[in-house]
Amino acid sequence: MQEAKRRALLFIMIALALATVAGYMFLEKLSSVDSRLGQMVTIYVAKKDIAQRQALQPDNFEAKQVPKQFLPSSVVTDLNQIKLSGNRPLPIQVLTSITPLAKGDLLTANMLKENSDIKDPNKRIILVPAGKNTSFDSIFTANDRVDIIVSRSDKETKRMWQDILVAGVGKGEDGSVGMVALEMTIADAEKFIHDQNFAPAIRILKAPAVKDGGSPSSELVLPKQKEKDDKKKPSDADKKDKADLEVDHE
Repeated sequence: MQEAKRRALLFIMIALALATVAGYMFLEKLSSVDSRLGQMVTIYVAKKDIAQRQALQPDNFEAKQVPKQFLPSSVVTDLNQIKLSGNRPLPIQVLTSITPLAKGDLLTANMLKENSDIKDPNKRIILVPAGKNTSFDSIFTANDRVDIIVSRSDKETKRMWQDILVAGVGKGEDGSVGMVALEMTIADAEKFIHDQNFAPAIRILKAPAVKDGGSPSSELVLPKQKEKDDKKKPSDADKKDKADLEVDHE
């Protein structure tokens, strides 16, 4: 009886030793695999199908943990700090997808763009490069207003559009304006594109600044000039003294 107990105790000790060795070997193997896989990072996949150009929200995506070494550099790892081609980091709420996303698709930065600033569904952005029939008569910046003059024949040259918003400007290596982005209605865009293709000449002119009343400012008065003009104007006291002198003289 005592011999059987000793054998059972021996088997238990051997089993515990083998289990300890097996556990240690498993942990070593797991550690080796983790070291080969590298750091784990958070990625985001679509929870549901997302249509192209749909405004995005954080609850559209589900977070998952995956090894960093298997991920492309464009993968999104933070929904509040998404960097698009050198721009400042942006939150997902101001972005939209340029391609449709199916449920489970990985979210990457190269499929995202900023939401359009155009709120009016009847407006479009037209890119206008300087070319053989298109020239710019000024240096433009974003939010300028321009007039567009079109020559359709040697007998017809007139202003076809006025007060068109400049949504953006593209500059060449020398700093000159090489392209402007104009915001137009769809109907105006169709006419302008036709003129781009067939009109002999198109000139884009910067429109004048407008005063609060809405009319163009016809004269720019510099501060020093204004001071001189004010000095030239006689004050009320000077007018009164002059009138008193005239009365005394009479």
